[in-house]
Amino acid sequence: MHVTFMTHDGHANTVPSDVGKSLLQTALEQGVEGLLGDCGGCCSCATCHVVIDPAWHAVLPPISEMEDGMLSCTAEPRAAGSRLGCQIVLRPTMDGMLVHLPARQR
Repeated sequence: MHVTFMTHDGHANTVPSDVGKSLLQTALEQGVEGLLGDCGGCCSCATCHVVIDPAWHAVLPPISEMEDGMLSCTAEPRAAGSRLGCQIVLRPTMDGMLVHLPARQR
């Protein structure tokens, strides 16, 4: 499966991933710049803020109360489709997902 990470300046980086890995894990393993994950993926730092393209909202799991709260701590303003990359675990229905990266994480 593949995920495309789009930088704030329009550069697309399509990378392979595996079902069961988070968007954060995928980005870090594939050398995608723009996600930090300072807390190691524990939903406690908001440095893996991403904005999921609207075409993919229907395949996302529901947002948890913890994730929703952490999204108020992001460096860039929250947008429709804002999620934390550590909380999005890839499933087969997410193959080809487009993920927008904010200009900064802190």
